[in-house]
Amino acid sequence: MSNKSACKEEYWKISNRDGATQGGFKNIIRWLDRELPPEQPLDHILEAGCDGAVFTPHLARRTGHLRACDISSIRIAANCKAHPDVSFFVQDLGDSIAAESKTFDALWCSEELAHLRDPAYALTEFFRVLKPGGKLLLTVPYHGLFKNIRIALFGWNAHFAADNPQIRFFTVNMLAQLVKKAGFRNIRVETCGRNKPLRDLFVPAHILLSAKK
Repeated sequence: MSNKSACKEEYWKISNRDGATQGGFKNIIRWLDRELPPEQPLDHILEAGCDGAVFTPHLARRTGHLRACDISSIRIAANCKAHPDVSFFVQDLGDSIAAESKTFDALWCSEELAHLRDPAYALTEFFRVLKPGGKLLLTVPYHGLFKNIRIALFGWNAHFAADNPQIRFFTVNMLAQLVKKAGFRNIRVETCGRNKPLRDLFVPAHILLSAKK
């Protein structure tokens, strides 16, 4: 294994999160059901950053041709065994995606942009590989006024620690502007929480964005 590959594997280990254990998982799935109804299957979907394939089975029910990628070759090997009907491949989202332009009807990217040095470049690649009229679905960790105040008062050092794999922080407007700059239209943004009503009112857990090419 090359030094670059070893670094990628180590980064994956420290950044790995099981999405199903996050409080907002069920809310994200409900949003996915609204945006990509299972009863209206698509030809080709790309999952950009599949991690432990938590969302992969849900996406597979919406297409006969699902491709899914992740930076970790170890994780991809495990996913291939667990989901043999899905086409997995190793991909650093900081590089050009190994797919032809105008290939996919939808692209799903959950909680990945926050780990990228250049999320704007990744979005231009998402735009490239989507078909005209194709749908982009993104989720990222939420940041906003009340959360930022809480971080400033109680969690500054941990949140901005040098070894924190989350290196990009998005507000609703910041994410929407970045997606628009990449060329997308019909941008819709909402938030979801962890089913804790009072907390979710002031500090949601995730930003959910859908857009069209």
